[in-house]
Amino acid sequence: MTPEELLKPRYQVIVYYPFSTYSVGDILYQADSKVWFGSVNPETGNLENRIHINVIEACPNVFKKLKWWVYRDLEDMPAYVRWRHSGLTHKVLEWKPNKRNTSWMCNINTGYVYLSDILPAIMS
Repeated sequence: MTPEELLKPRYQVIVYYPFSTYSVGDILYQADSKVWFGSVNPETGNLENRIHINVIEACPNVFKKLKWWVYRDLEDMPAYVRWRHSGLTHKVLEWKPNKRNTSWMCNINTGYVYLSDILPAIMS
């Protein structure tokens, strides 16, 4: 995945609400329009059951915004990362996930770091 794709907002459904077309745990991905989100149909890869960002933001007790690294597979993780504050870019030597891929550490030339202050990057 590109850094831009990794940084697109995603939300997780954390509780059931009446008449919902989603299940608890579903991840909602941003559509091309940037104001619509939906779940991915595993058969077609298309976004379905779209919901507007205003509804998502109005219901923080139903939808949780995910960090860019949460529930990612190893092959989705970037080869380079950038420190959020300094802008320095580093090549990742190794990615280390927890059991459910909800938290990652990356090994850069200074050792393992957590991702709270790191963004995906490309080497320029």
